[in-house]
Amino acid sequence: MATITALANDADQWPEADEAAALGIDLRCRILGRRHQVYRILFLIIGNDVFVLRVLHAGRDRLTADEL
Repeated sequence: MATITALANDADQWPEADEAAALGIDLRCRILGRRHQVYRILFLIIGNDVFVLRVLHAGRDRLTADEL
């Protein structure tokens, strides 16, 4: 939870998610964890606000428009 809270301060340093271009949005991705416990935090930055859309296991398929 601390990692998600920290996004309020450093969200703009994280790269665009792989599926951002296909979805047509500025979707960002923060990787969390190690070994078999790796997760992707997918979020948007709108103005001064950070909106976490999903936290997904890294082994899962990329996010689709239907899942937004």
